[in-house]
Amino acid sequence: MNYANGNSIESLTERKDEHEVGEMEMRFIAKYLNEGEEYLLDRDELLSLGMVGDKGGRRRRW
Repeated sequence: MNYANGNSIESLTERKDEHEVGEMEMRFIAKYLNEGEEYLLDRDELLSLGMVGDKGGRRRRW
């Protein structure tokens, strides 16, 4: 495989971290969702409030 930065271990570690952050985000959101409810904020609005992280590296640990 060809990695952009030339360091496969670093690239894979970064990708793993991204997946872990995504998992934490989904668990956080799922914890507060109620089936049948209508929610007013979408993911972009949650991002602007700092409740979720963006895919560009800004991460929030719960």
